[in-house]
Amino acid sequence: MAVIKAPNSKYNGISAGVQFREGTAQTDNERAIEWFREKGYEVIEEQPSPDEPLTEAELKKKSVEKLKEICEEKGIVIPEGAKKDEVIALILKGINQETGE
Repeated sequence: MAVIKAPNSKYNGISAGVQFREGTAQTDNERAIEWFREKGYEVIEEQPSPDEPLTEAELKKKSVEKLKEICEEKGIVIPEGAKKDEVIALILKGINQETGE
């Protein structure tokens, strides 16, 4: 889930299929999040709590950019040309190694 802040703080309406009220919206649509980011909107992605494990479903909702950040934080090396699903598999493998599963 991400909070999107419109450049106009009073904006009420729909942009990229996302409903804004007083310049703020929420969405978990990754394509919309990337679109807003490219257009210069402020995008604030929610971070799971450190105690909350990342699941495959949660990882699939994240942008490739965010997945790369997670890999960097966890010291996971991403092979050049890796696809999103491959990056998710690497993250899940890294999490399982951390927890000893």
